[in-house]
Amino acid sequence: MLRDRLYPTPRRVVLGQAGTGWLGLVSSWVLLGFGAVLAALSGSGLADLTLACAASERVCGAAAWGGVVAGVTSVAVSLLFSIVIARGFGPPVRWWALPVGAAALGAGMLLGALLGEGEVPLGLLVAGAAVLALALLLGIVALSQGKAAVYGWVRLDGLSGREVPMRGVEALLPVVAVASFAAAAAFAVHTARLLASG
Repeated sequence: MLRDRLYPTPRRVVLGQAGTGWLGLVSSWVLLGFGAVLAALSGSGLADLTLACAASERVCGAAAWGGVVAGVTSVAVSLLFSIVIARGFGPPVRWWALPVGAAALGAGMLLGALLGEGEVPLGLLVAGAAVLALALLLGIVALSQGKAAVYGWVRLDGLSGREVPMRGVEALLPVVAVASFAAAAAFAVHTARLLASG
């Protein structure tokens, strides 16, 4: 089933460190928030370079493409950190509901910029609708998992959540993830504004 593939039960108990687990959790969500928002803002700026910033179109285009590349790179490094440092423990970035939601936000912003121009390619409109539908479906699947969707199958120190109870401090995992994502997203907005002022 889809939910079994998204939230697989750990096959074995693995060794890990709680400290590096927290570091990987925070760093991966910070990079995900920064990368997703910066790529979305820069991508929407590419839709209309004359309104994206006050400088020349060449400067605007270079700044927008730079933001897109930096954003996509940050998202890729975020996924790497969630595997290598956090090792996928806690609410990991490899659970696709939130990343797909961030991609849907970016697609919506890009479509909004294109709608302002009155010219929206049909393929892009269909792709944006498909991403939004997929994000909604994955969100529903995540909610149906209850505590598994919130805490994860594995504790931050690598022990199986089904064999060893979650610790009290790990109830803060969702709060830490959301706070990290939000802080990085705010910084990404500031970065995009600096790029646009170019």
